Amino acid sequence: MRICFISAHNFSAPGGVRSHILSLSKELRKKGHEVTILAPSLNGKKTEFNSGIDNLVEIGKTLLLPGNGAQFDFTFANKGQLKEFFKENKFDIYHFQNLSPMLSFNAKSILKNEPTIVTIHTYQSGKISSKIVTSERIDRFTKGYNHRIFVSPSQKNFFEIMDKETYSVIPNGISLKHGMEFKSIKGKKEIRLLYLGRLEARKGVGYAIKTFIELRKDQKYSNLKLDVVGSGDQKFIDSIEIPEKLKKDIVFHGRLSDSDVEQVRKNSDIYLAPATGGESFGIVLLEAMQYGIPVVAFGNPGYKSVIEPNEILSWGLVENMNLDAMVEKVKELLSSPERYEKLSKEGLEYVKNYDWVRLADKIIDVYKNVLKQKN
Repeated sequence: MRICFISAHNFSAPGGVRSHILSLSKELRKKGHEVTILAPSLNGKKTEFNSGIDNLVEIGKTLLLPGNGAQFDFTFANKGQLKEFFKENKFDIYHFQNLSPMLSFNAKSILKNEPTIVTIHTYQSGKISSKIVTSERIDRFTKGYNHRIFVSPSQKNFFEIMDKETYSVIPNGISLKHGMEFKSIKGKKEIRLLYLGRLEARKGVGYAIKTFIELRKDQKYSNLKLDVVGSGDQKFIDSIEIPEKLKKDIVFHGRLSDSDVEQVRKNSDIYLAPATGGESFGIVLLEAMQYGIPVVAFGNPGYKSVIEPNEILSWGLVENMNLDAMVEKVKELLSSPERYEKLSKEGLEYVKNYDWVRLADKIIDVYKNVLKQKN
């Protein structure tokens, strides 16, 4: 099959949708399919994240606007340019990844008679978002597509009003790394905590830093270090009062390349995931687990949808936005090397359920059914 992914998001920085598209694209190509990725450009900016992708075509431009405690793409796409691209490049399937004015809407108006699928990565969170991103609007804006895919059961408020035949729930996946071994903290002189994500309140970086500060108040945990990976709101970070004596033990790496992130994960012992909401899924949890890193996470709906089904791993979930609970959970984990190893081993096994090798076949089945219906 010839497949075109149409992304509502630019590729100039790391992000969940970008990771989803690239990983799925890679797996589909391994299975013999031809894949082209269409995405907006961020002012023509070239970075290590949108360079070297041989099947990426950038059309249109995007503005990054604040929303839902983060940023979202508002895209401008020349309809004539899109028409020319689709005229020169015929595909069997057009797979939209999230929707955004105007690239997605213009592309869909051109492709109204073609086989189209849309994956919704969005999650409803916050008072403003809940008023704008309603189930009725999701239903209305996606009704013209031949099939709709949701990435998590936590999005059920979006699809519970839809006919079951019109949508599927297929989780996000990871490109599984084989040969990873479980971790242990027995005899370790230094324990490294890890936060990885945008530096903004909703993602919980403040809770991660405060968890570390609380732990270090006890001399017993003087061997703890914290790695913070990501970029974002520096003013928010500066507003967090970090004791002078601890500043040398918190490493702010900024935005890292994929290979550098991999190295940080290999050196990490506990993953802190304190996002407070707005997460449709918990891909970051799976990415940590596949390195054998035990996870301590806030129980927001997206993270719960990933961890709760597993009795062993769900031990790491704590009440959302409860700093004391996160601190105590980390203490419990550090005090029990046996539990630590159990969580590490279970995580390595559990992530196999989310291997793109398996999930790509489910996506392909959707494609085949849509093509069958169109014919």
